[in-house]
Amino acid sequence: MYSRWFDDVTAMTVFGNDAADDGGGRLLQLSYVTVLDGGTFGTVYRAVLSVGGGTARTVAVKRIRSPGSGRHELDAHRRLRHPNVVRLLFHFYSGWDGRLNLVMELAPTNLDHAIRRLAADGRTASTGHGKLYAYQMFKGLRYVHETAGLCHRDVKPSNLLLYPITGVLKLCDFGSAKDLLDGGPNTRYACSRHYRAPELLFNQPPDAPDYTIAVDVWSAGCVYAELMAGTPLYPGTSVPHQRALVARSPAFPGWAPADAIRLVAATLRFDPSTRPTASEACDHECFDPVRRPGGHRLPPLFDDYDDDNYDD
Repeated sequence: MYSRWFDDVTAMTVFGNDAADDGGGRLLQLSYVTVLDGGTFGTVYRAVLSVGGGTARTVAVKRIRSPGSGRHELDAHRRLRHPNVVRLLFHFYSGWDGRLNLVMELAPTNLDHAIRRLAADGRTASTGHGKLYAYQMFKGLRYVHETAGLCHRDVKPSNLLLYPITGVLKLCDFGSAKDLLDGGPNTRYACSRHYRAPELLFNQPPDAPDYTIAVDVWSAGCVYAELMAGTPLYPGTSVPHQRALVARSPAFPGWAPADAIRLVAATLRFDPSTRPTASEACDHECFDPVRRPGGHRLPPLFDDYDDDNYDD
């Protein structure tokens, strides 16, 4: 079923990702709009976009749920330009209350869907695919942490876009991203439960939580472990249950490669200061095969997707 809230946007102006481009709006036209996903901060739609009468392309449009909200996510996107980070194309405001809409590139699927599809067939990602995706995840985080100066705070499989044919992976959803050193308060409620680091689960003062970008590294380690096992590493059903699970030593499937286990075990150290940075994770021996010339070329994860219909 098509969504009707876009009916008036052909009269709206669209603005580019770069701040210098915000002075001149262009006519925006969206059609064939369907709901893809909904979350705490907004709803994501699939749509066909044309700007100023130009060539149409399929995009994802995130409509921020609360009027007047989402400026921090827009500001975060303006810091980002990397092959392993989703690209913001345009933004516009719609409706009588002027809600922000973020127009982004659309990928065929995400890592959560891929893991669950493989699990339904009794399979997990191959060692090669697991290393390829994990390497790109850490590369994206390295850029977000070191160049953009942000902590993502919600790294999980559904926030990792995937192009199954080319093998490209991109970090998305910066609704929770923040510069932890900007002087503003840092909420303790960060990261989805299954990927939440111990420092967010134990003994944090509610008024001024003290944590670092190492929370993203913990989350990434959980994602890599899930890639290997096909199920979440710490599937807590409540915060107390999650605390009990993360207090245990992680268990890995027998087919997990030893070098990957060493990397994931390092990312899951309780003391955040002893975890590797995203940059150090990228340099880990685990990813030597991916860094070799041609090491990123693998058979498609699935053969019934057509990446040519999407931009990567």
